[in-house]
Amino acid sequence: MDKHMKNSFVKRTILTVLIISIIPFAIFTAILIHTVQSFEGERLEDSLNMVISEKVQTMKKDLQKVEGDVYNLAQWAQSTEAYEVDPSKLSKDYKRNEKNVLEAPGKKTSTYLPNNIALDRDIAREIMQTEAVVPAMKSMVNNNEELAYVYIVTSRGFMRVYPYLDNAIFAPDHDQRIDPFYTIANQKPKGSGAGWTKPYYDYGGNGWIVTCSQSYYKNDGTTGGVVCADVILNKLVQSIVDFRIGDSGFAFVIDENGGVIYHPDMQDIKGKMGATFQTKYAENYKKSPVRTHILKEMQKNPSGLINFTEDGRKKAVVFEKLDTIDWIIGIEIDKEEYSVGREYLTIGVWAAILILFLLMIVLGSVLSRRISAPILQLTEDVKKMDEGNLVPLPVNTEDEIGMLAEAFNHMSEKISEYTGELIYSKNQLESVFNSIDDTMMILDRDYQIKKINKERVEQPGNEPCYKSVRGLEVPCKNCPVAETIEHLYQHKAEVVCNRDIFQVASYPVLDEWDQLKAVVVFEKSVTNEKIMEKELFQTEKMAVIGQMVAGVTHELKTPLSVIKGASFLLKNGIKGEEQAEVICEIDANITRAERIVYNMLEFSKSSWGESQVHNSRKLIDQIYMLVRQECVRKGINVDINIEEDPVTIFGNGDSFKNIFLNIITNAMEAMEEGGNLTITAYYIGDNRTCLCFKNTGDRIPEENLGKIFEPFFTTKEKGTGLGLWLVYKEIMRNKGSIKVKNKLDGVEVEIILPAKPLEVKEG
Repeated sequence: MDKHMKNSFVKRTILTVLIISIIPFAIFTAILIHTVQSFEGERLEDSLNMVISEKVQTMKKDLQKVEGDVYNLAQWAQSTEAYEVDPSKLSKDYKRNEKNVLEAPGKKTSTYLPNNIALDRDIAREIMQTEAVVPAMKSMVNNNEELAYVYIVTSRGFMRVYPYLDNAIFAPDHDQRIDPFYTIANQKPKGSGAGWTKPYYDYGGNGWIVTCSQSYYKNDGTTGGVVCADVILNKLVQSIVDFRIGDSGFAFVIDENGGVIYHPDMQDIKGKMGATFQTKYAENYKKSPVRTHILKEMQKNPSGLINFTEDGRKKAVVFEKLDTIDWIIGIEIDKEEYSVGREYLTIGVWAAILILFLLMIVLGSVLSRRISAPILQLTEDVKKMDEGNLVPLPVNTEDEIGMLAEAFNHMSEKISEYTGELIYSKNQLESVFNSIDDTMMILDRDYQIKKINKERVEQPGNEPCYKSVRGLEVPCKNCPVAETIEHLYQHKAEVVCNRDIFQVASYPVLDEWDQLKAVVVFEKSVTNEKIMEKELFQTEKMAVIGQMVAGVTHELKTPLSVIKGASFLLKNGIKGEEQAEVICEIDANITRAERIVYNMLEFSKSSWGESQVHNSRKLIDQIYMLVRQECVRKGINVDINIEEDPVTIFGNGDSFKNIFLNIITNAMEAMEEGGNLTITAYYIGDNRTCLCFKNTGDRIPEENLGKIFEPFFTTKEKGTGLGLWLVYKEIMRNKGSIKVKNKLDGVEVEIILPAKPLEVKEG
């Protein structure tokens, strides 16, 4: 009783009520949290959009200020082209150092001319002209604290830098004109404004920088050089660097190709002087598919907010593009830092569970006394019924428990009735099983006999059927049971054993999971039927031969007459060439007569051997030799249209001879007034041969077309009705098919047979 109390229905009911009661609380809590989270999400999105707009405007203003100063400096450098200077008066303080690099006097500015570029008059003129720009360069650096250096690189490779930068950081033959800041400015169309490089590590030790550069032009329109301003990245994006939201929120800057301009992770990355920061946004996150999608959205849209999940946490990225430069400013936050719904849900659920748990304890105590105890008693009584004791249960109450007891009593009566009927049905089936004259048995997968309807074996369960019934050590050849066990379908076959022939059929018995449970085998001896069928087949063939005797006699008469005439000539003493010709004629007619007799003997003998491949033309020719004289007598023209290459058929040769002879003789009988018989043979498919017999005789009435292959059906006065029935059976035996169709000018018989041995396919 205690064991059953652990699985009590009342306890499960209380637990179900508890779960159902929690649902409204959970729904209310979920709605409340959803409302709060929706409000928080909207407020957070509005705040992020405001912040990103503010950062974009600040960054835009700083970039425009740098671009404006660079543009002004480029205009100043361009105006120096008009200055008249005498290159011969270049200060002697400009000297080549020990590395043969040209340096400026003093420490106010730096000049750099590689050791592989000669100091000619044109470069001397550029040196003197750029001296006029130094005050503007100084003012530009002093007024922009984010600038590290301002410099001019001329088209001939001379560079002037402010403030002073030690030339030792450059290789003696370094050409500034191949650096990114120079090439970016030259690639932009004239008048299109300044260009910006990707971040690279500063030669002067200021960390990661970006360079704003713009070309200026000579009076003849050619490039005079490039004006550049190195901007310290941390100072340029200071407003972004200082920006933090929560514990994990941060801002970043990328270009339109996904290259990183600024990212918090860059602060700890050191580089070689002049090395470009090549990191892509998605690569910074190990090419995460989520980050790749975010990058595509930022590249496609001018601004927006993207929600995503990463490492199990909900996050968001808000972004906006700068219209002055191909940069994108983004802010990333962890949204779960601003969610308070989980705390409310936890408090609500635990409070609901505690209250309902107390209520269920009280309710369980009451229900246990009113329901559980009577149900457990009823269970004990039903167990007695399960043991076969079908006695009525006591009905002590009029409530649901009493109704349940009455229902069990009614079920007990029905079970008792059904049990009697099952016993009767079992005995009835047993009688039917044992009354069958032929052998019927039930086997398992190992051919063990589980039941047999004849006393053929003493202990049917100890040995397999082929040993108990046949006395063999292996299963019978062509036994259908193996096919049924393997493929789970019924199968029939003829089994030959000890000179007896049996028709054996096997049927699978499956369980509820479609697995083989047993095999029912029905076996019938058909030895006598087979013998009678072969005798009937031979009788029918000999009857047809009897009909052909007259034609064969006439066939033999002709060569015998020739031989007789030749013999007469020899007796009269002809000699020489005439004698040789007569002897040759005798030999030819003897050979012809031998062939006629051979065909008659070959056709008349019974040959029930193994199936072989036969030349269809050869078989047709043998039949035609037997009926040729009859065809001539009736005026029937026979056209055998078969290719010289053998068109083969596979099966029993004796069957084929009887089939073809029967079809041809039927066609001849349908053309008593003469006509045409056309015989063709050709391949169809990979392994089939079609033989077509078309005659111009009388058509078959439509109502008889479906009956012509039935035994004893005939429309002839002296017919047996067995000819076409035997043809049909022999074609089926040889794995073929036959169709008879009426045509406008006669009847067509189409026979399809295997061209070669059939391949056995699994399943």
